[in-house]
Order: sequence, then structure tokens, then C-alpha cells
Amino acid sequence: MSDTPQRQSQQPGSELNTSLRRVHRSVLAGLAVCALVVATTGSSEATQATANSATYTAAMVLALGSILARRAAPAAAGRRQVILVLASLVLALGVGAAGVALAGSGGPQTTGLLYVLGGSLLALRPPSSILAGR
Repeated sequence: MSDTPQRQSQQPGSELNTSLRRVHRSVLAGLAVCALVVATTGSSEATQATANSATYTAAMVLALGSILARRAAPAAAGRRQVILVLASLVLALGVGAAGVALAGSGGPQTTGLLYVLGGSLLALRPPSSILAGR
């Protein structure tokens, strides 16, 4: 019977890891959808059009926020650590959404795909490794 309290104390952590894995998979799936949208809506022609500076700025701010949240997460504790991990994932998805916005506004398809690729790279590391402090 002494195993039962020990199992109960381990369950919240495993539930948290399971939830974070689901969020991680959802973000990666969302980025895959972003890539499909960009691939079908962007302008594939080599034009003089450059990336919209507002979209570029937004993507860079989102990427920087994702990096900073991910770097700060291991030093945080408890709820704050989980919030930082979730923020890093959501901000990485935002970088992919910036690629969709760029392609949707008639911007170059390759630039939009690069934004989505950048968001994917930011979201690639599993959240459980961040929580473990590795």
C-alpha cells in the first residue's frame, strides 16, 4: 500500500508530460499546416517583392521571444516553467503564422516557407527535455 501514494505523487508529473507532448505535437502539426498553406498560396515567381517589413519584424520578435522563453524555462520553477515552455511553443507557431501572412499577402513563397521552417526548428525540441533541465 505504500506504493499507492508514490504513484499518486508521480501521476501529476506524468500527466503534465503527456499534456506537454500533446501541445508539442499540435504545434508541429500546425506548422505543417502552415507549410502547406504557404506552398499553395505564395507567389512562386522570382519577383522584386521583398518581405513586408512588418511581417519580418513580427517574425523576428516572435522568434526572439520563443528563444528567450525556452532559455529561461530551465531556471524557472513550477507553474512559471510550464508557462515559459508553452509560450516558447506558441511563439514558434507564431513564426510559422507570419510565413502564412506573408504568403497570403502576395509575398514570396520561399520566404514564407523559410519562416515556417524557422518556426519548426524553434519548436523541434521536446518540452520534456526542457523541464528536465537538459
